[in-house]
Amino acid sequence: MAGTITISENQEWQVSNWAYRSLMDCVLEMVAGESTTAEFIEMSKWNHGLDIPLIQQEEPELAGPVLLALKRAAQSCSEGGFVTKVDDRVLDEESQRQFREATNQLSTMLSGLP
Repeated sequence: MAGTITISENQEWQVSNWAYRSLMDCVLEMVAGESTTAEFIEMSKWNHGLDIPLIQQEEPELAGPVLLALKRAAQSCSEGGFVTKVDDRVLDEESQRQFREATNQLSTMLSGLP
């Protein structure tokens, strides 16, 4: 299974489920004090997907906080600021490298959004 973030009508970021869930865990850490945003991210984590254009259209009050947290998390993860785990087990260095590369790609994709 894979996790997907829809950036725009023509652009998606898709990764393995473990990488998507790790990213969402990092986002959750960043929005820890914002209950509405955290609930939305938690739901997106378990649904294996987040659609930015849909959020902007259907939940405009959440779009800004979600996008900001997502950008910050992607940047932090790409720089190695978040260690990815599965079932509380830290993954090996190769998996960490893959996660950094994937989140770097997402960070680049998100940089074009306001």
